[in-house]
Formats: sequence, structure tokens, C-alpha cells
Amino acid sequence: NITITRSTFFADELKNSLLNASLSGTAPDIIYDSNEAIGIFNKFNLLQPITNFVDASLLDTIDPYSLAHSNIDGTQWSIPSVVGNQLTFIYNKDLVSTPPSDWAEFIELVNELTDIPNNQYAFAYDQTTPFWFVGLSNGYGNSVLDQNNIPTLNTPEFIHALNLSVELSNLYDTDFDVMNYDTFDNLFSHGNCAMIINGVWSLDEYIEAGIDIDVAPLPLPNGENATFYSSTMGYSVISSVDESKEEAIKLFLEYIFTPENNAQFALTTNDVPAVLDARDLPIILDNDLEVMYLKSLEYTTPMPSVQEIRGVWDALGSGLPLMLNEGQSPQETAEKMQIEAEEVIEQLN
Repeated sequence: NITITRSTFFADELKNSLLNASLSGTAPDIIYDSNEAIGIFNKFNLLQPITNFVDASLLDTIDPYSLAHSNIDGTQWSIPSVVGNQLTFIYNKDLVSTPPSDWAEFIELVNELTDIPNNQYAFAYDQTTPFWFVGLSNGYGNSVLDQNNIPTLNTPEFIHALNLSVELSNLYDTDFDVMNYDTFDNLFSHGNCAMIINGVWSLDEYIEAGIDIDVAPLPLPNGENATFYSSTMGYSVISSVDESKEEAIKLFLEYIFTPENNAQFALTTNDVPAVLDARDLPIILDNDLEVMYLKSLEYTTPMPSVQEIRGVWDALGSGLPLMLNEGQSPQETAEKMQIEAEEVIEQLN
């Protein structure tokens, strides 16, 4: 006998609406949002630990990696329903029989598969978008924020990643801009590009286009693999929730996180279910897309849930085009990015 009233918002609308509703005493009891929003919500003390509503027995059914996305300094702020939204290295199996296992094999494939006069390219990605670049930075061991959430955009590791980005942008001796989303997405969809970095959200579209695809790790020159960010969508409880609703909230969470319900939900969102037993159900194991989603998660790391990451995104967003399109050096780019990120974070705080 529990009635649930659901309201849907775009991500930015939710943040503003939740803050206003909290101030007026009309905030919802439960929020379903990405782990990235937790840092902003916590700045205004809008949430309470999810452990106030679920005990260890339920949390033990959830993939620890998924839980880590919304755990800040040992406090679990959300219980994740699905994990995903990651970028991954995708290759056309008709053009690449075996994905490269190291950088030398990658470059060999680039040389072998590039045929510019016939509009055939070996590799492309969205070079000026921060979400793509951090996979390179993480692969070089630079996490963009240290343990104190201070930006690390002017380290030797970060500059190595910037240099690699410049090297990748110079793969082709042509004025044709291959390294942007719309171009490489179109090329890959028509069989004119062999290997790309794109989000798991694109896999079903490529399959529908008739491309025989698979995912793999992207090897880097340092012997490591590119490591992209993943994120979770999960349930958080407002700090001001009425005590009379606590039992209903607990029952709702227990219901929604059964393996069967979690698996069905993950299929509707094209993500990986966070409940471990859900991943062992036939509807997941027999789904080719889910198998690729799970495989690509092996080469990811959790997206930071702290608001300081916004400073990093802003700095990368302004710095990468200056370096790749205007010729600014990686060293100067790193120095300016660090300053900008620190300034944005100071304003946020």
C-alpha cells in the first residue's frame, strides 16, 4: 500500500529545483541521479547517508566497484542501480581481426589501415572533449584530482598524456578534421574507420548500421591502457525526509534492488546492473550488448563525485582546443589548465 509519485527533470533542472524545494520544505523524499551530482547536493547538505535506510545485507548484494562511485570519505551517499556511461575502444571486426595488444601493434594497424584517398581511416576519437581526454590521463597514472581534491593538471604524467593527444591528432597528413565526434561517428557507421573511442551508448547504433563490432582495451605508449570514467545512477534520500516515510523508503529500495528488477531496469537504460546476482541472469548473460558493457567496465575508474571535478572539466574544455587547434604547447597548456581549474574550484567553494 505504498504510493509513489514520480517527477522527471533534466539533470541541470533537478539540481536547481531540488535546492529551491529544499528551502521551501517541498523537497522529494528520494532522488534518482548520477553520482556526479552528489558533490553538489552535499555542498548544501541535501542528502543523508543511504546506510540510514539500507543495512549491510542489501549493500552486500551490490557490486563494490559500483558502490565506490558514490562513497565519499567512507560515507555511502547513494545506492547505485546501474553503472556505465563509459567510453571504450571499439573496433570493426571486419577490418581488425585482432585488437592491438600494445602500442607498437596499434601504430602498425594505423599504418596498415589508413588509405586517405579512399576515405579510409584507422583510428579516431573526439580529441578536444575532456571526457575523452581523461582516459589518456588516467592511463598515465594521473587522476586529475589528488586525494585532497586538488587538481593535478601540471604533472609530468599529465603532460605525457597531452603529448600523446598531440601525437594522435597528427596521425593523418590531411586537412580533413577526422578527430571530432560527428565525423568519426559517421565514418565508423559506414565502415570507413576501423577503430574509435566512443561511449557504450553508441554500440547498439553501430550494430544496427551493420557493423560487426567488439570492445577492447586501448594500449598506450607507456605499456598501460587508457582508463575511462564510468558513472552510476542511483537512489539517494533527502536529509529532511519525514520520519513517517522511512519504512516505506526501506521497502521501496528492497523491492527495486531484487536481481530480477535490477536486471530488467538495466536493459531499459543500456547499462550494467549494479546488483551482482542480476549479472548472472540469462537475460543479461545472453545479451551481446550487456556482455560488451561488462567487458568495457574492466578498463574504467569511477567518475569523481566531488564538485571539484567541475573545475577540471572547465580547464580541459578551454585548454585542449588551444593546444590541438591553435598550437599551444603541452607544457603551457598544462600550466594554464592548472591555474584555471584552481580558480574555478575557489569560486565553487
